[in-house]
Amino acid sequence: MHGSPEALRLDAISVALPEYPRAALEAGRKGLVVVEVTVLSKGVVGDLKFIESFDKQASDAVAAALKTWRFRSITEDPEVKNCVRQARLLFEFSIEGANRASLISLRPK
Repeated sequence: MHGSPEALRLDAISVALPEYPRAALEAGRKGLVVVEVTVLSKGVVGDLKFIESFDKQASDAVAAALKTWRFRSITEDPEVKNCVRQARLLFEFSIEGANRASLISLRPK
């Protein structure tokens, strides 16, 4: 990571929640998906690392949604080119939530 803490931010500006996988919903499966994301300096999502998941299709739905997320540029410093930030996200898939998962937590690392 580069730059001072004040120069670095992780502000989501475009967020789409993952869709509940039909098979999991119909089977009544519910649970959590925990994923670490790398946000590249231009504000797009790079690598994903799944820490926990109750269902493979739920992980796939989270990955598809996260690839559409956009963040503000991490730094305003034009000298910083390859700055990245990481965050851990926790999604809950609950039958009460019906068609989409809920984002429980977004914690920068």
